[in-house]
Amino acid sequence: MDESDSTNELMASVGEAINAWSSIEWALDGLFGSISGTDSTRSSIIMASIISLEARLQVIDNLIGQISIRDELRTYWSRCFIRIKKQARKRNELAHFTVVSRFFEGKGKSPVLLPYFSVGRLSIAPAKNGTPVIRELGHKDIQHRASVFYGLAAAVRWLSVEMRVEQGKRAVNHLPITDLVQLLLQPIDQTPTES
Repeated sequence: MDESDSTNELMASVGEAINAWSSIEWALDGLFGSISGTDSTRSSIIMASIISLEARLQVIDNLIGQISIRDELRTYWSRCFIRIKKQARKRNELAHFTVVSRFFEGKGKSPVLLPYFSVGRLSIAPAKNGTPVIRELGHKDIQHRASVFYGLAAAVRWLSVEMRVEQGKRAVNHLPITDLVQLLLQPIDQTPTES
C-alpha cells in the first residue's frame, strides 16, 4: 500500500468517526424528545437550533432534573453526560486536524493525523528524551474513537427508550443492554472510576 492509499484509509476512518459522533447527537435528539414529550421532528428542530453541544447537554440535564424517574436512571444520565463531554474533546481533535507523514522504523513513511490543538499544547506536553511529545493519531486510534462514540450513542438511545418505558409510553425497552449500559447502571459503590 502506498502513502496515498494509506492517506485515503486514514481519511475514511476520520469520516467514520465523525459519523459515529453524529450518532451521539441524533441519540441526544431522541432523548430530548423522550423526556420533553416532544415528537421526533420537533425535538430534532429544537436540538439542532442549539449550536453548542454543552448547551444541548445542559438542556437535557435540566429537564432530567425536573422529571420523576428512578435514581438509577438519573445516575445513568449523569455518567453519560460526563462521558459525552469528555469524548467531545476527542471528537474536536478529529474535526480540526492536518495529515502529516511520519517515518516509522521498519514501516517507512506513513500518514498520521495531527490534531490542531496538540500543536498548542507542546509547551505543556510531557517530554520524551527532552523533546515534547505531539499526540498523533493513526488509523487504529481513530477506529477506537469511532467505536467509543458508537457505544455512547447506543447507551443514550437505551436511556431514551427506558425513559419512555418509565413514563408508560412503551411496555418494554427492546434495545440490548450493552457492556457500557451495564457499567452505567451499576450502583455508585460498585462502579469503577469514570473513564
